[in-house]
Amino acid sequence: RIDINLTEAKVAYGFYYYYFLRDYDKALEYFREASIADPKYWQCKFYMALVFRAHGEWEESQKLMREVVKSNPLNALFLTNIGLSYNFLHKYDSAIYYHDRAIQIMPERPASYQNKIESLILRDGNTRAAEIVLDTAEVKIRGGYFYIDRILLDLYNGRFDDALLKTTIGNPSDFFSQGERYMVFAEIYRYLKNPDLSRNYYQSALDFFDRKLVDDPGNPRILSRKGIAAAGLNNRLKAIESGQKAIELSGSNVKNKTDRIKDLAQIYVLLGENKKSMELLEELLKNPSSISLRLIQLDPVWKPIQEMPEFKKLISLYSVN
Repeated sequence: RIDINLTEAKVAYGFYYYYFLRDYDKALEYFREASIADPKYWQCKFYMALVFRAHGEWEESQKLMREVVKSNPLNALFLTNIGLSYNFLHKYDSAIYYHDRAIQIMPERPASYQNKIESLILRDGNTRAAEIVLDTAEVKIRGGYFYIDRILLDLYNGRFDDALLKTTIGNPSDFFSQGERYMVFAEIYRYLKNPDLSRNYYQSALDFFDRKLVDDPGNPRILSRKGIAAAGLNNRLKAIESGQKAIELSGSNVKNKTDRIKDLAQIYVLLGENKKSMELLEELLKNPSSISLRLIQLDPVWKPIQEMPEFKKLISLYSVN
């Protein structure tokens, strides 16, 4: 029988409530008890910061993150997470600073480079600095970890034929799943103005995500991907229903919910409902999220919105984002 009075036991219970039951209040209770029992056990404060972040309590989360990082300046995991939080807060220079520190400590970790690349693109609205980081990462880390990043940069720069070639010759392991590969194909063919092939791949993606949902019906991310695929097929009812349900199933995790809101914005733009899409994007721009005005200007996904007169208002309001 586990002795609940042990600090490690309290942390284990906190983990269980945080990751499996998504009961953030209960998780916070255990992490806080563990921190009081052993103030030098910094992981407790780190996990508390994660809970506050999930709740959208950014000020409290960052306060704890800074405290943890100050006392553990060589912990790449702590550095990465404070960087990710700054990214959501649209403070990209701070995010890049911490991602750089994480890279210095663990140069063999692919995610640190990918995090920095994301922050650079969100800040700059172009891929110049990001491509330099990617070149460096590919030299230091072998194994094809950055294949999808190359494709994404091609899409941002309008190199659709290059993206198509990479997607065609890539290995299955280069993609998160076969469904994601179908989605990339569908997107590329849409940009290349080949609606028949685009629809074929959206249909394959939709079938894939439907199969996945049989085993995991409450997965918000898969539901969102299903919604985007359905929108690519102009199935308005299924697309919007899936996108909205994904947001609902994100529960009280504010960080995850904002990503699902971004997905719903993409669903609306695929359906030609640009005003609704822009309303959601504006909500994301004025709150912590993983999107920036410069990314909206760069990513061809949002091209229909970029051409709207109302978009100029967003530029004037959120040019710092």
